[in-house]
Formats: sequence, structure tokens, C-alpha cells
Amino acid sequence: MIDALGTAEQKRRWFAGVVERGEIWAAWSGEPQSPKPGEDRRFGTTVAAADGGWVLHGTKAFATSATGARWAILLVDPAGPGGARHARGTADGLLLLACDLNDPTVTVDTSWWDPVGMRATASHAVLFDGTFFPYDRVIGEPGSYLAGQWQTAFVPHYAASFLGAAEAAYDYALAYLKHQGKSQDPYVQQRVGRMAVNIDTGRLWLRHVAGLWDEGRLEEARIAGSRARHLIEHLAEETVHHCIRACGARSLVRPSPVERILRDLTFYQRHDNDDHILATIGRAALGESFDPSFHKP
Repeated sequence: MIDALGTAEQKRRWFAGVVERGEIWAAWSGEPQSPKPGEDRRFGTTVAAADGGWVLHGTKAFATSATGARWAILLVDPAGPGGARHARGTADGLLLLACDLNDPTVTVDTSWWDPVGMRATASHAVLFDGTFFPYDRVIGEPGSYLAGQWQTAFVPHYAASFLGAAEAAYDYALAYLKHQGKSQDPYVQQRVGRMAVNIDTGRLWLRHVAGLWDEGRLEEARIAGSRARHLIEHLAEETVHHCIRACGARSLVRPSPVERILRDLTFYQRHDNDDHILATIGRAALGESFDPSFHKP
């Protein structure tokens, strides 16, 4: 996003930090506005114009790498809370603000992130208490992130992560089944065959999507990314379950990696809602209006 939307000075300054000092960047948008049952915490930010820049108050959720990153690109909206994904308005004024996470007005709440899977990650809640952003920390023009449909460029990376989980389960299954002498079992052979085909299919889809982006066929690439994201979620889920059925209960006993793969994949698949993704694909095929970024009706 910095390369696409940032100024020459921003690129020089921030890329030097990455290359020369190993600074890690993240990007945070999450501000869900509807609490779940029993949840007292409220998420959301407000950003107001100030002398020489913007001032931010509030809390973001799903702040990936919060305890490890040095910088975060914050997607915030002067019109009200919601970030990009959860905003209720048009978000034409959506801002991208580069936040120095060493700023003393930024604090991380590590107690919120306690998921069923992905426990090795750090997607905490982060509080901004009057954090100031000078104008040279604003990336691009207001609304440029959504106007350029930049979110669609990130949709296929979910599919790539799903495929990685499937590949890991497949590798484990091959090693386990050979070691257990089960290679002659015809039912095992069928499950292994299905896993192999699933992984090949996922790789072919990702190659197809990447080719569309590389060729500049942007409209096709955007919806193809959603198609790949939908299909590979199910291929990966099926592959992991074939692994478990072929290898048996011991594959879910630690320190087997399959136990963690199953938890992580189950949780990570919730980004985004697959029902909405499939409806988006259908709307596109029918010539109806659709949102390729966040799959909203």
C-alpha cells in the first residue's frame, strides 16, 4: 500500500526502516460495531482534524502483530467508527494513517485475544488515547483505499494460507501412513489420492489468479480471487479431515502438528464469511452489483 499510494519521501523513509533496521509493519482496520452476547467491550475509533494533522481516540480489534510490529497502517474514518470493513457510511473519506507503535499514547490489551486457534499469533485489541498523526503520516488521498479496491489484492492470501495448512496435513499424512505400513490399504489410498488432487487444484487456482493480476486483467483478477478463496477453503478443510480419518485419533494428540493445523484452519476460515463470498461470486456471474472487497450485499 505504501508503494502504491505513498509519496516518494514516505517510501524512502519507511522502506529504509524495513531494509536497514528490520522494522515490521502491519495494517489494522477491525472495529466491529455489534457486540457479541455477554461482551461489554466496545470497539471503534474517532479521528478529528487538528493543527498539522489528525488526532485518534478509540480501540481496534484483531490488531495482528500488535506486540511485534513497529508500525501499523490504520484504516480510520473521520465520519465515525467502523474502520473500512465495519463502516456504515460510504467511507469516501477513509484515511490510511502510519502509526508508530512506540508512541506512548498507544497501548496493547493482550487479554482480549484468546481464540480457539491461531494461538501463536498476536491479534490483540489496541487503544489509542489521543494519538497524533502529522500530515506526513497520511498515506494516499482520503478514500483511495476503497476507490482503488485495494482490499481485493489481499483476498487471495487467505487462500494461500489455507493451502499451506492443507499441504502441511498432507505431508504429515504421507509420512505417518508410510511409517505405519498402511500404504496398501485401499481406503487410505483413496483418501491420499483425494488430498493430492485437492492440493494440485489449489495450486492451479492460485497460479491462475496470480496470472490475471500480472497481466493487468484487474476486474477478472478481483472476482477470481474470491472464487479461489471460496474453493480453497473447502479443499483445505476436506484435506485436513482426510488426513485425520486416514491417520486416526493419534494424529490429533500433541505434539502432532495436525491438532494445531485443525484449530488454526477452523478459526482462520472465518476471515471472511464464506456464505457472503459465494453470494458475491453469484452476483458477479449474474451481472448484479457486488462488493469485491468486503462481500457486502
